Amino acid sequence: KVEGVEENVQAPELGEEIVADENSEKAAKETDNEECLSSEIIEDDTTGLSEKLAKIKNTLPMNRPLWIAGNFNFFIFDTHEMTNGDSEGRVAVGKKAIYNQYAIAQTITTEENQYPVAVVLGNGGSFSLTSGQVSGNIITDSKDNVTLQYAGAGAIDEMNVNNDIIDFAALQKKYIVLSYFLALKVPTGTVQYNQYNKNCLELKASDDADKMVVFTLPPDVTSLGEIQISNIDMEKQPTIVINSMGNAIGQTAQMMINGSSELAKSYAGRIIWNLPLAMPGHDIPIAGTIYGSVLAPTGDFRVAGYGNIEGTFIANSFVSKGNFEGHNNPFIGKLPPITCPNLEELEYWMNLQP
Repeated sequence: KVEGVEENVQAPELGEEIVADENSEKAAKETDNEECLSSEIIEDDTTGLSEKLAKIKNTLPMNRPLWIAGNFNFFIFDTHEMTNGDSEGRVAVGKKAIYNQYAIAQTITTEENQYPVAVVLGNGGSFSLTSGQVSGNIITDSKDNVTLQYAGAGAIDEMNVNNDIIDFAALQKKYIVLSYFLALKVPTGTVQYNQYNKNCLELKASDDADKMVVFTLPPDVTSLGEIQISNIDMEKQPTIVINSMGNAIGQTAQMMINGSSELAKSYAGRIIWNLPLAMPGHDIPIAGTIYGSVLAPTGDFRVAGYGNIEGTFIANSFVSKGNFEGHNNPFIGKLPPITCPNLEELEYWMNLQP
């Protein structure tokens, strides 16, 4: 049982197109483990909803590879505080959102969506923007929670957010389960430092890696310079999962995939960084660029300099005093349904612990 997670929490399957590969299905049949969590896809039922709420549900579908968070650039359960920069995509904040000289949802167009949602604020949460622009509507349970100074925004819609759109508390528990589930996956690639350059980390996929390539960075890797990912079979378009056990995130040098730096940005939508040991109250520094989405539902992050993410950032809190940009590069990878770990995964996890 994961601490802080209720028993029998029902989690959806990760996306409509997500299926376990043949080896995973075979392994599941060979074990007596029952599924810990339901792998049933959560579909939004718009029956009986108001026209506006139905449009919001269709604009923010739950059945994305990272569930509803996949519709956002930043999905923060507690506090999101940003100074300078912008978030090209949408922002969802559970409690406190503070922005100064910041722009939100500049790349979200009303033509592509049924409802121009830019910001979703949890019930009782506060939103403050000084000098900036929100390119769309702000959804909150009360207009009194929104403060705009020298800033523009679309409409401010009052709705019961936690009940009708995003239940932040319940979803945080589900993302915690997902994070531990991915952390248990046995690596299908190796991790080592370049023998001539200790600032370069080499991640090499095994020859038999299939639809999901898993790398696990050990706890002593706490910062990242250059990253070289190799032996990726681009014809299979595999999802790359990087479990960062030392909470290393953000790199100060380039990333290369199969020898190409151009692939890092174009392939970022299939990369997910998982930080299962990022705990509240322990600030994690970020520097440089993050290629891929970040899953750290209990992590608190602090940015002092410049940087950006090519993907979705899921965290407990995120505070930037520098200039950090969110680039709207949604996660489109495929992850298997959540199941109880098999014996191999349990043995791997036990051996990984100090």
